[in-house]
Amino acid sequence: MPPSWLEISLVVEPELVEPVSEVLARFAPDGVVVESTAVTAEMDDSLGRAIGPLRVAAYLPVDDTLEEKRQRLEESLWYLGRIRPLPAPIFQVIEQADWSESWKQHYHPIDIGERLVVVPAWLENPHPERIPIRIDPGMAFGTGTHPTTQLCLAVVEEYLTAPDRRQPTADRQNQTEDGERKTDSGAFQLESLADLGETVIGRRSSSGATRQSRGVIGH
Repeated sequence: MPPSWLEISLVVEPELVEPVSEVLARFAPDGVVVESTAVTAEMDDSLGRAIGPLRVAAYLPVDDTLEEKRQRLEESLWYLGRIRPLPAPIFQVIEQADWSESWKQHYHPIDIGERLVVVPAWLENPHPERIPIRIDPGMAFGTGTHPTTQLCLAVVEEYLTAPDRRQPTADRQNQTEDGERKTDSGAFQLESLADLGETVIGRRSSSGATRQSRGVIGH
């Protein structure tokens, strides 16, 4: 069973962040997290800036030493609160998660154009009438959710299924003098292999992308 963590957090004014962080860091083996509770931005400011109180949090492993550490941490915060009042800490148990797998629950099939659907490799095709592009992103691929990826796939579909095979302007601009179509993602080459009537020869310099491509084509 994966280990759990006890989260200790306090929402404090900015001037108290440093002393509270110092107290929590004495007991937290992996450091302290400081988060803004609100952000403001001007019209010409794309990043914004933190305003108001800040949330300071630390994580203690749930093990045989937890109760002793928690008691000592609460005592340290109590002494700090004699200098300036502090809010009561909030305690919450956090279960350890395998983020390399848990992100998959948020990745769903995506319909593209008239005939295509991007399907995560571990799911069934929800639209059998569409041609599935099965992708396991791994460490190399994107997920097909970016708008430019979807637009490019729609253009490829339009070109390959057009009765007169006329080449759209966007495709001509992405073609070399010898007729080779360039793509920025292996998804386009895999898409052409998906029964749209084209043979594709793909070249990829990234060894990680090459390994991932073999795995995806295997599906």
